[in-house]
Amino acid sequence: MVPKKLVVLDFDEPRLLENKIFNPAEAIKVSHTILPTCYLQRQAALLGIAMVTPDVYLRGRPLPALMLSHLHTSWTKRLIGAGARPIILTCQESPFIATRFYANLKNYSGLYKHSFVFAGMRKRLSSKTQYRQMFFPQAYNPAVIAEVPFGQRKFLTMISGNKRMGNWKKTLLIKFMYGWGIKEIYSLRQRVINLMATRGGFDLYGVGWDRGGLNPGDTSNIKKVYRGKVDDKTETLRQYKFAFCFENSVFPGYVTEKIFDVMFAGCVPVYNGAPDIKNFVPAGAFIDVRDFSGLDRLAEFLENMDESVYNRYMANIKKYLASPEFLKFSQENFAENILGILEQEFNNE
Repeated sequence: MVPKKLVVLDFDEPRLLENKIFNPAEAIKVSHTILPTCYLQRQAALLGIAMVTPDVYLRGRPLPALMLSHLHTSWTKRLIGAGARPIILTCQESPFIATRFYANLKNYSGLYKHSFVFAGMRKRLSSKTQYRQMFFPQAYNPAVIAEVPFGQRKFLTMISGNKRMGNWKKTLLIKFMYGWGIKEIYSLRQRVINLMATRGGFDLYGVGWDRGGLNPGDTSNIKKVYRGKVDDKTETLRQYKFAFCFENSVFPGYVTEKIFDVMFAGCVPVYNGAPDIKNFVPAGAFIDVRDFSGLDRLAEFLENMDESVYNRYMANIKKYLASPEFLKFSQENFAENILGILEQEFNNE
C-alpha cells in the first residue's frame, strides 16, 4: 500500500541504506549519534508518516514525498528530480569535516524551507530558508548512570580518535567565510597528551594513536599513556573523575555529543570547543579549558580538587540533565520539531 505521508531521509552512509538507518541494532554499529534518527522514525510512524532511505525511494516508482536532508549528498539532486520536495536541511558536522557544504551553504540552504544548523552558520544561510538552531540530539536514559565512588575513580582520561587536519587551503577558506576565530582543536589534543604524559594519572583511548602524533617527538609520550581502543565508552568513562572532551572545531553553537557522553557516564567534562558553550551548558556543570592561563594551571586545578568540590560539579551536572535547557538537546525535542514541520507541510498539501 502506498503511504499517504512519505518522507525520504537524504544522507550519505552506505552502511545504513535499505532502511537500516532506522534500525537501532544497525545504527549503533556506525555511531550512537544516529539513534535519535531511529527514534524520529518511530515517532513519525505513530503519526502515519513513513520514512525511507534514498535507495528505497528511488527504487520504487516516483511518488510525492517530502525530503529531510543531512548535508548535501550524492543523492540530493536525484531525489529532487524524482519528485521529493526539499523541506528540512540539517547539519551535525564541523566546518573542517564538511568543508564543501559550509562553503556552499547559501546555495544548498536555498532549496529548503527550514535549516537546522549551528549558530555560526546563520549569517551564511539563504534568505529563502528559516534558521533553526541545531541542538545535537541525544538519546539519553538517566537510569544508565551508575556512579563509582570518588575514592575508587581513576584520575583523568581522553577517548578520542587520532585525526589529522585537512590541508591549509580548506582551513583558510573556512576562516575567510566564517571568521578568523574558527579553528581546529586536533593539535590541542596532542599538547594535552604531551603534558599529561609527564604528570601521570592520565589514560588515552581511541583508534589511530598507534600511528603516532602530529610530530615525530610526540610518539614516545603517546606510548606512555595509550591504553588502546574501548568497547564501551560509557563504562570506561565512569571509572574516571575527569575526561577531556574537545570538539572537532571552535565554532559558535557547535556543541555535539562529546560533552554529553561524559556527563551521561557520571564523569566531569573538561571541555574546549564552542566559544558560546555557556549559552547551552551552565558553567558549574563542566570545566572549561579556556578559563585557565595554561594547561599546567588546568592540570594543577584538576589534581588538587577535593571530593566536596567534585561533588558540586556532579550535582550541577545532574541538575542540568533534568532541566528544560538540556531537553533542547533531547531526541524527543528534535523529533517534535522535525515532525511539527512535516505535519504542517502534509496538512497544507
